[in-house]
Amino acid sequence: MSSKERLESSAGAPALVGVTIDAVGLDREFSYIVPEDLAGKLVTGSPVVVSVQGRKRRGWVTSFDAAPAPGRLLPVSGLDDYPLPPELYSLCVAAAGRYASSAVHFLKHARSAAHGLPSALLGPSSAGVGFSNRYLRLSPCDSVLEVVAGTVASAAGAGHRSLVLTGTEIEATVLAKGLAGKGVSVTLLSRVLPKYKREARVEAECVVATRLGVFAPLARLGLIVVVDPEDKAHRNQGEPTWRTSVVAAERARIAQIAAVMVSGYPSPENAHNAKIMRPRDESGCWPVAEVVELDGRPEALVTAELAAWVRALLREATPAAPVALLLNRKGKVNRYVCRKCRTPVTCERCGAMMAAGPPYAEPGSDIPAYPLHHYAFATESGRRGFDALFARGLECPRCSHKTPAACGNCKSTSIAPVSVGTGRIADELRASLGLSAELADDSTPAGFEPASGLVVATEAALTRLRAAVGVAFVDFDQYHFSSSFAATNRIFRAWYKASVLIKAAPAGSTRPRLLLQTREPGSEIVARIAGRDPAGLLAADVAERRRLDLPPFSALALLRTDDARLYRTRLAQLASEAGGPAAEVNLATLSDDRLLARARDHEALLACLALRRKVGLPALVHVDPEEL
Repeated sequence: MSSKERLESSAGAPALVGVTIDAVGLDREFSYIVPEDLAGKLVTGSPVVVSVQGRKRRGWVTSFDAAPAPGRLLPVSGLDDYPLPPELYSLCVAAAGRYASSAVHFLKHARSAAHGLPSALLGPSSAGVGFSNRYLRLSPCDSVLEVVAGTVASAAGAGHRSLVLTGTEIEATVLAKGLAGKGVSVTLLSRVLPKYKREARVEAECVVATRLGVFAPLARLGLIVVVDPEDKAHRNQGEPTWRTSVVAAERARIAQIAAVMVSGYPSPENAHNAKIMRPRDESGCWPVAEVVELDGRPEALVTAELAAWVRALLREATPAAPVALLLNRKGKVNRYVCRKCRTPVTCERCGAMMAAGPPYAEPGSDIPAYPLHHYAFATESGRRGFDALFARGLECPRCSHKTPAACGNCKSTSIAPVSVGTGRIADELRASLGLSAELADDSTPAGFEPASGLVVATEAALTRLRAAVGVAFVDFDQYHFSSSFAATNRIFRAWYKASVLIKAAPAGSTRPRLLLQTREPGSEIVARIAGRDPAGLLAADVAERRRLDLPPFSALALLRTDDARLYRTRLAQLASEAGGPAAEVNLATLSDDRLLARARDHEALLACLALRRKVGLPALVHVDPEEL
């Protein structure tokens, strides 16, 4: 009797299985024979190794009793070297349906997560303690570390392992160290774990990871904690655009375990579910804010009020708690316009917009400053200030042509930047106030301490600094006038993060610790921050979204294709023919290559998106976009 005949005669063991290959664009199954040594060991979602055109490929079992394909059938070569519990496979399938994508995307995430942990922590099933989903809104007085440590300790006391998810690796590392200091047995999920470390005998009651860890096949898992679920780092930027909080809640439901979201700035989608940690008045936890009105000029960001505020707080600043000036744009200046004739400053050779040249005063630099030729200044201090800001003149980013910092049309040296970066702010502080400031951005390590007590940084400083004596938003309108309908939540995030950093004011100090520079000082958002009213800010965001029919009061998907109008016509016709919820979806073209689908809920939206394969045109689908 052949091996195939013996397999078919064995009780309960299917003869053939359908295998989906690890290839995102290959939407089909391949039939394979189950060998004797794997009979009874395969379940739906089992990771396997198969032969495809003479090469070993990874894949997953997606069906049993598959129909035999024409040609010679091959046996499954063996199991892959990581576990994939049935509930985790179900999660990958559910996530693919929720984000109108292929399950292969998420199955690959599960494999990567398993390979980033020691094998001793991996297992076939979760604890099954019963499903619950809580959302805790913190105030700046509450410690994220204390809340997470207490939640994890409760789960550990019941014999369950916890999975804690943060937005970035830096935050994961800092949180893991803090939990270890609290006596929690913790390990970090690595991107690539060497084989000898994977085989090490490790026992941990808590695993800390970034968003990829939501797919980790952990044994005895009883709790999933998502820290700051509204952080943009918890959102996959490519297709599919899945969110950690949504997938974590779905995993908790499938595995019947607990999910806890911890955040100081819940989004309107979670506002109804958010339970505040401090039900009484929390206004004392938020810093007093000083609001400065800008005059509209893009270069006039180092105002007299900002200078006075910096000088006052520098007396109390230390490297461990500096004064932080935030501007979410790096560099000096990237575009200029002439104040006199109002023409852009362009390159004489190729016509491109001129940018600031490399700084002259770099350590070790031996390149002389570019001469200013015949341009005259009324005072010597004016020349020194000009030299400090434009030490190398202007340089063309296209052809590298260098010129003095002046208008090529009227030869005026009175030029204004169209946009200003952190480097320019630091230069102005040095030139006009004599203050030395250090720069910080997303490349700065955690625990950064500026020697001068003054730092000019992007928003990344909110997670790099341990504390600050004061925080100033040099150009608050970067958030205020954003085109994203998630702008208010981003403002909420920046306000909360800055409030956490700010130290308590010493006795007798009257200077506000938070400063906002804006061109719209009378806006409702600024008034809520000045009034230290986070609940009001969240309520205003919810009301605005309700008025505009935005999520959570609708479900959106953004489709990118070569011909949006033709795609819309075909998809609308298919939805009309299908009827049901799909026919109720509103389709609108935003541009030649962008199409917006709006539905009352995700069920109707996904019913419409399921028809896109019949359209006959390729399209990238972004479910739950934050910008249109």
